[in-house]
Amino acid sequence: MKLKNGAQENSKHAVQWGGERNKMDAAIWGLVGTIVGALASIGTTWISSKNASNLHKHTSEQERKERERSFQRNTLLDLQDALSDVFRMMSRGHMEDFKDFKLNDTWGVNKRSEEVNEGELLANRKASILIERVSNDNLRVELKNIIFLTTKVSLSNNDNEANKRYIEANIAAQKVMENLGVILRGLY
Repeated sequence: MKLKNGAQENSKHAVQWGGERNKMDAAIWGLVGTIVGALASIGTTWISSKNASNLHKHTSEQERKERERSFQRNTLLDLQDALSDVFRMMSRGHMEDFKDFKLNDTWGVNKRSEEVNEGELLANRKASILIERVSNDNLRVELKNIIFLTTKVSLSNNDNEANKRYIEANIAAQKVMENLGVILRGLY
């Protein structure tokens, strides 16, 4: 069917316009697709970067905690050795005091041997340094009390006082060594 000249011409323009419109729609959708793809890529990169940052932060925190645990573990192990030296030197000094007491029948007349005096000094010094590195506040107080008790043994005014303080220090020493063992086992 033939249309009038004007109708054919309008129909021709409509086909042309529709073709151009389809091309424009495709270009717009292409641009929208590119923008959406870019945004998705940026979002994925951001999420990946955020996850990597969180993982690095978590790993760093875990490493720091492990270094702290290792430091405490080593400190407590060294402290066990140092306290053993403190107790050993306290016992040697107590034995020397009693030996002199039996010979002289007077408490504290003779000086202790240089080896015992120096040994007590060094053992107490080493233990005191290590005690300050202990992170557990309650344990640190307990350990300082042990050093105080062992020192009181050597500063006793008579044999009865010395025996009483010696027994007290030994009981406290056993308790603190048990507590140290419990805390150490918790660090492994």
